[in-house]
Amino acid sequence: MVCIMSGTRSKLALFLCGCYVVALGAHTGEECVARHHEAESYVAAVYEHPSILSPNPLALTSRQQALELMNQNLDIYEQQVMTAAQKGVQIMVFPEDGIHGFNFTRTSIYPFLDFMPSPQVVRWNPCLEPHRFNDTEVLQRLSCMAIKGDMFLVANLGTKQPCHINDPGCPDDGRYQFNTDVVFSSNGTLVDRYRKHNLYFEAAFDVPLQVDHTTFDTPFAGRFGVFTCFDILFFSPAVRLLRDYEVKHVVYPTAWMNQLPLLAAIEIQKAFAVAFGVNVLAANVHHPVLGMTGSGIHTPLKSFWYHDMENPNGRLIIAQVAKNPVGLIDAENATGEMDPSHSKCVHFIEEGAKGWKESLCRRLKTESQQQSEPGIPTPRPMHTTPWISLDVANLIVSNESWKSLQQRSQTACKRRHGRMCVIRPSNILRVLMEDRPRPKDRSYQERGFNSI
Repeated sequence: MVCIMSGTRSKLALFLCGCYVVALGAHTGEECVARHHEAESYVAAVYEHPSILSPNPLALTSRQQALELMNQNLDIYEQQVMTAAQKGVQIMVFPEDGIHGFNFTRTSIYPFLDFMPSPQVVRWNPCLEPHRFNDTEVLQRLSCMAIKGDMFLVANLGTKQPCHINDPGCPDDGRYQFNTDVVFSSNGTLVDRYRKHNLYFEAAFDVPLQVDHTTFDTPFAGRFGVFTCFDILFFSPAVRLLRDYEVKHVVYPTAWMNQLPLLAAIEIQKAFAVAFGVNVLAANVHHPVLGMTGSGIHTPLKSFWYHDMENPNGRLIIAQVAKNPVGLIDAENATGEMDPSHSKCVHFIEEGAKGWKESLCRRLKTESQQQSEPGIPTPRPMHTTPWISLDVANLIVSNESWKSLQQRSQTACKRRHGRMCVIRPSNILRVLMEDRPRPKDRSYQERGFNSI
C-alpha cells in the first residue's frame, strides 16, 4: 500500500492512512488467528443411529434378505455422511451394531457377515475394486461413502474369516465370526480393522486369539486408536493403546445400554477423556426403549453430547476438536506429550490391576482348597474411577475367563436367592471389590480423576 501526502493536508492524510493500515492489519491478524486455529484443530462427527432392526434375529434368512435390511441402515448412513460433508467434517464415526443389529445366534447372523481380508496383508479399495472379494457389499458401500464425503469413515459390521481345520482355535463350523470396526480413508481405501476382544453376551461372535491394538494415522490430526463398547472397561486394548502407541484420539463405536449407577454412556465416555487426556469420538445406537442412548465428542475440557430417553430420533453431532488435547492439569503449559498427571494415572491403573490380579489368585487358591464358590458381597460405595472394572481384564489373564466369571456369579446368585439372576458387570465387580487393596496414594482422587 502506498500513501501520497502533499501540502497542508499531509498530516490529516497521514493520520487517515495510518488508521486504514491499522484497521487492515487488525483484520489480517484476525484472519491469521482464524487460520492458525483451524490448523490446530480438525472437524469430527459422530452419529447416534436409530437402527432398523431385524424383526426376528433368531430366524434364518438369506444373504439377499440380510442385505435388504442392512441397506436401509446404510441409506441413512449415506444421508448423514453427505450432511456432515457440507460442514467440512474430516472424520466421522458410526455406532456398533448400527448396520446389522443385535441378538443374533451364531447361525442366524451368518448372512449378515462380510468377508474381511486383513488390511495388513492386502491393500484394497472396495469402492474401486468391488469384485475383488465375494460377500463384501457392506464394505463397498462404506468405502464409497468415504469417497463421496471426502472424509475418514469409521463403522462397525459383522465379518467372517475362514479357518483351517488344523487351526486349534478354529470353530467347528470352519470360520471365525468377528464384531469388527473398519476404518476407511477419504479416498475409500480400507486403512485398518479392529476386532472386538471383550464381548458382552455376544454368542454370535468369536474372541480374536490375540488382542488387536489398532491405530491409524491421519493427515489432519495424527494418530487415532480404535476399540468398541465394552472394551472401554478393560486395560487391554483401551489403556494399553494410550500407554504404548502414543494415541491422542479415540474412535469409539458402541451399542451401550445404560445401567445406573456406574455404567452410564456419557459419564463413561467423558471420564475416559478426562482421566487420560485424550479426545473420544463416541457413537452409540439410539433405542430409548432398551436404554440405549448417549453419544458425544469429548475432550478433556469440553463435551458435545446427545442423550435422550424420550425422542425416537437420532442425532448428528459435529464439533471442532483440538489436535493436541489439553488436560485439566497444567493446561497452560500444554505440550505435544501426554500430561504427566495422565501418565501417572495410567501407571496407577496398571499397578492397581496387578494388585487386584494377585489378590484374586490368592482367593481362587483358597476357594479351590475349600471346594467352595464365592457369594456376591453386599454392595459398598465405590470411590474409584470407572476403570475399577479393569479387574475383569486381568482376571482373563489370570486364566479366569469372562464366561466362567458369569457362570460362577450365576451359581452364587442362584444359591443365595433360589432363582436365576441377570448377571451384569457390576455384580461381578462387587466380588472383585472385596479384595481390592486401597492405594496408599489418594492424590488421584484429590486431583479429580473420579468425577467430572
